[in-house]
Amino acid sequence: MLIVIANSTVEEDISWLDLSFAIFARQYRTVEFAEGHDLKDVGLIEMLRESMRLVVERYMILEAACCQITAVHLSGHEVLFPEVAAKLREKIEQLEKISRGFHWMAKSAATNGINLDEIRASIQPEVDQELSIWLTLAELKMLIQSGEGEACREPAERLLAIDREWRSPPESLKLCTTLSM
Repeated sequence: MLIVIANSTVEEDISWLDLSFAIFARQYRTVEFAEGHDLKDVGLIEMLRESMRLVVERYMILEAACCQITAVHLSGHEVLFPEVAAKLREKIEQLEKISRGFHWMAKSAATNGINLDEIRASIQPEVDQELSIWLTLAELKMLIQSGEGEACREPAERLLAIDREWRSPPESLKLCTTLSM
């Protein structure tokens, strides 16, 4: 169950993040255009950095959660199906490349770039929350399948206790959509 939940969550989030990524790419091109015409707008670069940070953070949370499941729960066996792992890896490589370009852009406007190492170091609480959701969902699905109706109450209550907003479309999508208007 855990493998199915991890793969379906990554696939679903990649779909949401693809939309965020497309909006983010448009913002990036706008900033590049402004830079090319000596229209250094630090506010625009700051908004772009924040939307980029949110997108990067979500991909890194997914990657870290999958790595942790692979290491801790599956004795080193890959949790993601090969095609899902390839999609996730591709997105992270694209974001790393874009972040290097953004770093140069931010530096030319005398503002901060994106520090991927800082983001990786700061996401453990979100990774733990993601893992908790995945593990609880897997437990709940197994209990349902085995007909243990009364035993489902406790994991179901744990899931309900998690902030409902957290399971809504990623914050990066909300921010990118707001910034593109």
